[in-house]
Amino acid sequence: RRRSRLPRSKENPPKSLPPSLLPLPYINLTDASPPDRRKIPQNRPKMSQEQVNPKAYPLADAQLTITILDLIQQAANYKQLKKGANEATKTLNRGISEFVVMAADTEPLEILLHLPLLAEDKNVPYVFVPSKQALGRACGVTRPVIACSVTSNEGSQLKSQIQQLKSQEQVNPKAYPLADAQLTITILDLIQQAANYKQLKKGANEATKTLNRGISEFVVMAADTEPLEILLHLPLLAEDKNVPYVFVPSKQALGRACGVTRPVIACSVTSNEGSQLKSQIQQLKDAIEKLLI
Repeated sequence: RRRSRLPRSKENPPKSLPPSLLPLPYINLTDASPPDRRKIPQNRPKMSQEQVNPKAYPLADAQLTITILDLIQQAANYKQLKKGANEATKTLNRGISEFVVMAADTEPLEILLHLPLLAEDKNVPYVFVPSKQALGRACGVTRPVIACSVTSNEGSQLKSQIQQLKSQEQVNPKAYPLADAQLTITILDLIQQAANYKQLKKGANEATKTLNRGISEFVVMAADTEPLEILLHLPLLAEDKNVPYVFVPSKQALGRACGVTRPVIACSVTSNEGSQLKSQIQQLKDAIEKLLI
């Protein structure tokens, strides 16, 4: 006698069925927020393409990058270019490098970080540009290039352009952190006011004294000091005393802000309880501290 089979419930499908044939769970399409679906925010912050490894220093700004890439393109045409980190290293060791350019988006950046050290040792300027792809195109190839070196040539038609570019980018990398153009203006303006309010000490020795006495609000140094080593005790002492410090590009401009006609390589803005500059000083200290993070 045959037994009648009951139809299987959709909720209890046979175990022998492959997963692809199993019935889908019931989803109420009228439910605005089903429990198994996450709402994805429409305005999610995207990873900024301008996030650059802080070890890629100094980094050329947009205008300088254009100038650098244009000169690299010309150097390639004049056979005054070596592409790649190994070739750049060789030019430095042979003493034929005019300057070295590296890509800040190299991954990992550590494969390039011997070049700045070697360039410093050989007293050759170096700079980072944002994109290895753009650097590759400037070098005349379709692949990315992470580093290149523009080489010297006595009779080169590019000599004056190379010299001009070297003078633009030649900031000692030990001058860190270096204020950008806008922050430099703010710093020099406040220094000028501090001089009027007798809250300023000029010179490296005077700045050192204010740090040791605990009366320094922040210290400003000139990045074009020669040799820069005569200033480099100040960042160490400022860190020890938990005082913000910053470099500005020009000792001549720093001197003018201090109210003198001679260059000034360092100065210290000092504290004063009843000062009218208190809030401005605090704002500037916060801006400088952001550079050090």
